Amino acid sequence: GSRTIVELSDGTVAHLNYGSRMKYPRNFSGETRSVVLTGEGYFVVAHNPDKPFVVTTENMNIKAVGTVFNVNAYPENNSIATTLVEGKVLLEKHLPGDKTEQLSAMKPGQHVNYNNQTGKIQSEIGKIDKYIGWIDGKMVFDNDPIEQVAQRLSRMYNVDIQVDNAVKEYKYTVTFVDEPLFQMLELLTEATPIQYKALPRTKKSDGTYSKQKIIIEKIKIPKEKNTENLP
Repeated sequence: GSRTIVELSDGTVAHLNYGSRMKYPRNFSGETRSVVLTGEGYFVVAHNPDKPFVVTTENMNIKAVGTVFNVNAYPENNSIATTLVEGKVLLEKHLPGDKTEQLSAMKPGQHVNYNNQTGKIQSEIGKIDKYIGWIDGKMVFDNDPIEQVAQRLSRMYNVDIQVDNAVKEYKYTVTFVDEPLFQMLELLTEATPIQYKALPRTKKSDGTYSKQKIIIEKIKIPKEKNTENLP
């Protein structure tokens, strides 16, 4: 439920987004500087041509010498997205037997999305603020479906937002900057015919409370009552 900044022993700075975890050694040893990421991280890597910096995710390695890049590897996404801001990175796919296969060498301004299930790679150049704006408190959507909006808001505010099937057709292009959750939801209701309701948190048997659940659904228009014309 928070963003975190970590400075590693080599001088590399890692920004971790909401709901993310990173495993790293107190001091790097061996031929590489390796960390393990679950979630999303933005890395400003200290230059060291003799010892590459490697971000290991579930299905891919992102290898750099000295550069600035973003990795999005939340398990529920079924994909790994890398955005290169400066320098050069190599994308390597995990193979059986601790082997790897190089998939791509990225250029600055490039965004690459790798589908873990199909192996398909999608690449685009430009508009990288959409993928790295979170480190400045921005949440950028560019014709994104409401399910993706709900997923990111859920992660950011540690709530459970459920989207009804009747509104899944709606898409949004908008940038939020450090906005409160319910203010963002209100803006979405002004743009499309949706409504939301926040359910109270429930107390569990161990004394803790569940995440707050928010349901987004289509606005229900009341039916007009039939009236009779009286003489």
